[in-house]
Amino acid sequence: MSAIGTTASLSVASLTLFGGAPALGAGTPSCVRDLARIRAGAPGPLVCTHAGLQTVLTAKQTTLPLSSMQVSFVSERTAHSVGGVVAAGVFVVLTIDVANETNTPQSFDGAAQADFELNDSSHFTSPEVGGADPAADAWAQPIAPGQSITGDLVFDVSKHALRSRRTDAALGLVNFGEDISSGPVSQLGIVVLGKRIAS
Repeated sequence: MSAIGTTASLSVASLTLFGGAPALGAGTPSCVRDLARIRAGAPGPLVCTHAGLQTVLTAKQTTLPLSSMQVSFVSERTAHSVGGVVAAGVFVVLTIDVANETNTPQSFDGAAQADFELNDSSHFTSPEVGGADPAADAWAQPIAPGQSITGDLVFDVSKHALRSRRTDAALGLVNFGEDISSGPVSQLGIVVLGKRIAS
């Protein structure tokens, strides 16, 4: 699949995942319909095309299959600090397991490959917590072909945004070597997390 010039973050927001403006682009109605199916309890994965970008939707209990990796959601929690680093708001810590489906070692870059969204498409990227969180540090080592690594994605979310969470939160992910915020990307994965973040 060839990369396209659409950024993944723009595609997530324009799916009306959080009740934003009506979505535009080819295949959009099927993605909105599939998102409604996930919200209604379908586990996924459901594959649709939005604005020319293959999009894979899953509920958090289902493994997300992308071209180069599979991602399993493990857990979620909030924290005021992680490894001595204090959040400006509240840290949302998502633990995921990333499996390498390619034939070569690959590195997972949470800051480039992941995006957390809630409340009308507010985007939160993973800040650099460095060696402060050993589970976030798990991403420092390459993942061998056929192997997986479990680690944390840490997002600094405003207290107001977390308190006023009205609709589904979601984790957006892209394949190894791609950047979710600046594209181009070949595929977008969305894990719908539901309405409540465990504290």
